[in-house]
Amino acid sequence: MKKKFLKLFFGFIAFSAALFSYSYLFLTVDNELSADDITSIKKLKVAHNCTDLSSYQKEIDCISAVHQSIRKIVTNTRCPSRFSLIEPHYFIRRKHGCCYDRARFTEKALEYFGFQTRHVFLIEKKYPVFNSLIPGIDTHASSEVKTSKGWLGLDSNEDFILLTKENQPLTYEDALANVKQVKYTMKPEKFYKKDIQIVYGLHSRHGFFHGLHFPGPEFNIHQIKYNF
Repeated sequence: MKKKFLKLFFGFIAFSAALFSYSYLFLTVDNELSADDITSIKKLKVAHNCTDLSSYQKEIDCISAVHQSIRKIVTNTRCPSRFSLIEPHYFIRRKHGCCYDRARFTEKALEYFGFQTRHVFLIEKKYPVFNSLIPGIDTHASSEVKTSKGWLGLDSNEDFILLTKENQPLTYEDALANVKQVKYTMKPEKFYKKDIQIVYGLHSRHGFFHGLHFPGPEFNIHQIKYNF
């Protein structure tokens, strides 16, 4: 009995180690800036809005400028093919892209200008558990950025950012708890009227966005902590 237990125990340890190694080596996504990223960010032409971040209002001005410029630089919201890479220079080159393209660009641009960001994966909550593993459920990718007054949500495809009517920052969790407090309309309204689950740090459920194309959920290991 003891030998059987030890065999199962060590088998579990080996399996866990193999799973962790696979996830860490092939599925993790970071926010490191490449030379191509920096070239793409400079094309936004918002440096003059982001050189002085000495006040909360100046932070908002910079964030808004980045947010608007990314929406303007590529206006076509057609989603790319399944295996298209989600990085700013690919997005600009192909001249169309989805919410996850713009969210990735937003996070890298704001990191470049000195902000801390986190990726926000929004999914309709249809089932009590394992929502993220079930295909065919409405999802959306967005971002949150840390200001001097707290985390602020900003949409990827639409023009709203999550400010109260008094211009205070809101997270997606705050906003979804009370939509009426949000200064701007959260669009598409049909999506945000659903029961929404928020998963921080999850970039894809399939493994085909960030280069290696190994199956499994792609995630930022440093942002997973925000789910707890």
